[in-house]
Amino acid sequence: KIIFGSNVRKLRNKLNLSQDQFSEKIAIGPTTLSVIESGKSFTTSDTINNICTTFNIPASYLFEIDSRYITNEYGNKKEIVDDIKLLLNTLDYDKLKLIVNILSSFKINN
Repeated sequence: KIIFGSNVRKLRNKLNLSQDQFSEKIAIGPTTLSVIESGKSFTTSDTINNICTTFNIPASYLFEIDSRYITNEYGNKKEIVDDIKLLLNTLDYDKLKLIVNILSSFKINN
């Protein structure tokens, strides 16, 4: 939630839009946007789709994690994968579908 909210705020600031302007463009209220940006709440897949469509960005942009966070918290890839598996087991079908769509939007460079 925190990373997503921070990335939404960065996008809004990059576009020089107020919370009122940004929220109007993505069809949510400014209070809802404020809660999302603060990391206190997540959002719906519809809102994520609205952001991506309106501003022509991939969903992966909203979920990008600064590698500094991973380096500090995780020692290796296996630990990350194990934590992800634990989190995925707690989600319902719709949220799992959303995650698959988000992960599919990441470019894989071999």
